[in-house]
Amino acid sequence: MLTALLLLLTLAADTPFESSMDRALKSVQNRDWKDAMAALDRAGTEDPAAFQANNLFYLRGRVAEEQQEWARALEDFGRIDPRNPLRPLAVWHGANAAMKLGTGLVAEQLIDELPTDFPPDLWLRLLANASPELALRILGRMTTREARLQRALFLGDSAALWALVRERNSDDVALQSARKLLSLAATSAELKALAATFLSHRQFVDAS
Repeated sequence: MLTALLLLLTLAADTPFESSMDRALKSVQNRDWKDAMAALDRAGTEDPAAFQANNLFYLRGRVAEEQQEWARALEDFGRIDPRNPLRPLAVWHGANAAMKLGTGLVAEQLIDELPTDFPPDLWLRLLANASPELALRILGRMTTREARLQRALFLGDSAALWALVRERNSDDVALQSARKLLSLAATSAELKALAATFLSHRQFVDAS
């Protein structure tokens, strides 16, 4: 996404704003985050309207992330208009920044703003910095098998793990569930369900 944004922002350096942006984009491509931030700050001062119109708060937020300036990242991501197509990604990055800062309430508000059809892998990446309460809130917004597995593991919910195994025994979610349930199987039906799962993954030792 950042690479695509850089391509869209390629400008001829005819004005001070465009010259600053040219320097900023070159610095981003060279991963010179300090110089990129300085050039973006200068561009924002030179032409605030163009800065806003070109979604440069999002770019500056990404640069702030690279510098681990979480408060600044959160502020810039928050400036993306709710009607802007970049808003969901800005909210996701903002939630990560808020969690890095330990501002759980802000992170919670941003997580609640994310659309339900937001990519599942990005939802799950939020868990890395989430508190237990936020982790459950994130997982509660998702319906994928992976999310259900993570929630079951988080809560120690063996009934949910059994449900995952019985629904489908051929995916990695079923295999991970079966491994967690192996010491809990008490009936022949449960043992057969686990054996079938291990066999479908060619885990013959566990299936025996």
